[in-house]
Amino acid sequence: MRPFQIITPIIPIIFLFCGCSEPEVRVYKERSNSVQLPEVSPESDRSIPLDLKWTKPEDWIDLGGSGMRLASFEVPSTHGNAELTVIRFPGEAGGQLANINRWRGQLGLAPVAQGQLAEQLNHVESEAGKITTITLQSDDGIQGILGASLLYQDMTWFFKMTGPRQTLHENALTFSSFLRSLSPQGSQEGQPDSESAEKAQFRETVVPDSWTTGQGSSMRVASYKISGQGDQMIDIAVFSFPGETGGLAANINRWRGQIGLDALDAEQIQTDAVETKISSGQTFLIHEYISETAPPIKLVGATFIDSERSWFVKCLGSEELLNEQRENIEAYIVGLIVP
Repeated sequence: MRPFQIITPIIPIIFLFCGCSEPEVRVYKERSNSVQLPEVSPESDRSIPLDLKWTKPEDWIDLGGSGMRLASFEVPSTHGNAELTVIRFPGEAGGQLANINRWRGQLGLAPVAQGQLAEQLNHVESEAGKITTITLQSDDGIQGILGASLLYQDMTWFFKMTGPRQTLHENALTFSSFLRSLSPQGSQEGQPDSESAEKAQFRETVVPDSWTTGQGSSMRVASYKISGQGDQMIDIAVFSFPGETGGLAANINRWRGQIGLDALDAEQIQTDAVETKISSGQTFLIHEYISETAPPIKLVGATFIDSERSWFVKCLGSEELLNEQRENIEAYIVGLIVP
């Protein structure tokens, strides 16, 4: 293992366009108050009796389901709101090509042949399986679709966000995070023990003023968004679960799978780890991963696995903004106080 040090990533981030920005003046504020871990609420994650669940982004508005729609959400934006719908059909529902050409037709685009399809597709990993994604926009560049499909237990699920192209662009990372949150009903991730959570105390002693505080949930103890120039963004989340939650290798490989990387053996994961001690004395392990997609996704994660309670800090976002915020992120992690 290596001591934690500032490492400058050099790979661009998927869905986001990076631009130059002035050096940031870092301003910190002391967070001395204790924060109670959030209590599990049945409404925190949208669950339906159809084998899958997900975590709704905090600013999406749940519109419920009706008719063929299992669920629908309004996605607010100053560029005009978008809508995300969730539907499900038996089997392969006509096949991938037919469904994507149906979406293309909704934007006034001509259908494509099977041979043209592969280069337009990307993939996101989730606990429910590999999700196929596509980004489409109308010829005039005004409207677009972020689409995704998942074959799960002989049913095909479709997730379609439709709206102004600029709205879809600024919500692409959130859409991807939503897809990665898909998991089978009854899985342990996202369901920490509420009684233990009520007793555990968590403190942040260093939080940069430039970070925007998000709301906690049944999964998130703390949440922040960092915005840069243009569409640059970083999402930071702190998670806590009782017990070892499968151990270090299982959790790191789950993160790797979420950005399309193959699993590593436990020895390699230990070798990759960078140690850093936080304010309450625990040693967290820092891992950094970059997807092999073009353009790639950058992930920085900090983990502390313990038999009583485990902690995770996950940072995902723009490569250039991660460069600028690297010292802030390191200071935040080092300043944490956990039970």
